[in-house]
Amino acid sequence: MEVSTKIRAVIFDIGGVVVQSPFLAISAYEREHELPANYINVALSKHGDSGAFQRYERGEISYEEFED
Repeated sequence: MEVSTKIRAVIFDIGGVVVQSPFLAISAYEREHELPANYINVALSKHGDSGAFQRYERGEISYEEFED
């Protein structure tokens, strides 16, 4: 007999509730590469919800559009 499991929900944790926040890794990368503190985070968030990074995360644009 074949058993089928239907996915009912998917949980994404970006804010550091279940797993460590990605911002800690970004901060470490900045330090290792001698970038100013918060350089990457500011670049990713400076356009608010309409920024390419946020639109890509929401699936509103493709990888190719994000990369462009």
